[in-house]
Amino acid sequence: MVTSSLFFCVCPVHGFHILSSVNLCETSLTLLLLMSFLFVYRMVTLDPTLTKMLINKNENVEILAWDQLFERVFSKMNKCHQITFQGQDPVIRKGKIEAIEIKVEQRTGNKKVTLIRNLESYGIEPQEFAHKIQIKAACSTAVTQLLGKNINPGMQILAQGNQVALVANFLLDDYRIPKKYINGLDLLKSNKKKK
Repeated sequence: MVTSSLFFCVCPVHGFHILSSVNLCETSLTLLLLMSFLFVYRMVTLDPTLTKMLINKNENVEILAWDQLFERVFSKMNKCHQITFQGQDPVIRKGKIEAIEIKVEQRTGNKKVTLIRNLESYGIEPQEFAHKIQIKAACSTAVTQLLGKNINPGMQILAQGNQVALVANFLLDDYRIPKKYINGLDLLKSNKKKK
């Protein structure tokens, strides 16, 4: 009988790692292992544990193909993510990682403010980040608690003026956070077109 196992890949992302369940064909070693299993053992005989986990009560299945087995296992899995910083233990959290949000809002008198949220998910201290913006842009900043139903809804940074370019520079270059985890970078492109 062939026993099954789950494959995960830790993807390095500039300074920290994000754990995600990935397509098995992405890494060559996993592909090689999978191909050898598929040619030698095309079907998997389910043991009682796998049967209880993967088979519905009205189904009478004892053997599954590998692709069907992986499809059923992945459909039962919960999403999680892991972030690892240099010199620190990895942090594993349930659910999908929330992207950092950058917004520009207009206040009274045609004054603009930049709002930044979800920095804590990436291990960035909001007070420290606000201080960096304050020094670099010579503007006032404020860190406030977000209102929400969550137990710990997080913090929000408010920076005076349109500071999207500066915030994007800090996040992309200094903290090395990939663009796909930052919402609001489109504001940066629209600001360049206006000038």
